[in-house]
Amino acid sequence: MGTGVGMKLQRNASDEIEVQGMEPGGAAAAGGVKANDVIECIDGKSTLGLTVRDVVRPTPLPLGPRPCTP
Repeated sequence: MGTGVGMKLQRNASDEIEVQGMEPGGAAAAGGVKANDVIECIDGKSTLGLTVRDVVRPTPLPLGPRPCTP
C-alpha cells in the first residue's frame, strides 16, 4: 500500500473516492477510517470531481469529520 496514512483509494461506481483497503495499524485505521468509507472532503474541500491521483499527496491528512465546502 505504500506510505502515508495507510489506505488504498479507488473511484467507485457512484464516481466517489472510496477507501478500498486499509493498512493494519496505519494512521487511517487508528483514526477510525474503514474500508468502503467515502472520502467526501479533504482539508474541508469537497473531493467531487477530483481523481484519486488528485487526492493522494505526500503530506499527512487530518483525520476525522470536517465540514465540506464546494
